[in-house]
Amino acid sequence: ILDDPQLRAREDQARDAAADAAAKVRAAQQQIAILEDQLEQTRIETSQSTTDAEGRVHQSEAQVAAAESQLAQQEATLKIAAYDRDAYTKLARDGAVSERQGRQATATAESQEAIVAAARRNVEAARAALRVAQANLANPEIRTSQSSAVRNQIAQQRSQISAAQSDASRYRAQLNEAQLNEGDLKVIAPFDGTIVTRTAEPGEVVQAGTAIVTLLDLSKVYLRGFV
Repeated sequence: ILDDPQLRAREDQARDAAADAAAKVRAAQQQIAILEDQLEQTRIETSQSTTDAEGRVHQSEAQVAAAESQLAQQEATLKIAAYDRDAYTKLARDGAVSERQGRQATATAESQEAIVAAARRNVEAARAALRVAQANLANPEIRTSQSSAVRNQIAQQRSQISAAQSDASRYRAQLNEAQLNEGDLKVIAPFDGTIVTRTAEPGEVVQAGTAIVTLLDLSKVYLRGFV
């Protein structure tokens, strides 16, 4: 048996590299499974977010319409109250009606003005809520972008799997080659016989083609003679 530590080192290196490539393949496959779960979860959340956002937009639009309608009614009432205030104030100065009626008309107009101001704030609040609801409609688009990013990550992992599988195949080929070369380190006698000479000692460095031992098959002896 010939000893070649470099060959054994290459064999160990190829074996370790093949195992490492196989581990990378398994890790990438596990990562793909995780990313696919994330992609499905994102798809479900996107669908739900779209439905919820659309519902909130419709609800906010209805609230804006109701608030604007209420504002219009209160403004119409304010116009009447302002007209009554001006009329009763003039009539009170002329003595046609009591001063109390004039003051009451003024107070009613002022109260209606406060109601109109509150109605306007309600309209502004409803419109702000509508803008928020409309802005939330962009969330599904953001989630769609996130889904695209996850798909890109899955594609990258699959590319890494292909590269790792290619590396694993190459390292396995190197391992097979090293194992075959290791078989060449065993020098097997071509027949059973007796060693008559040993030209190499254990631990000695030999060159290719160098005789190690001389083997004799005593069952096939011959005699050479001269006549």
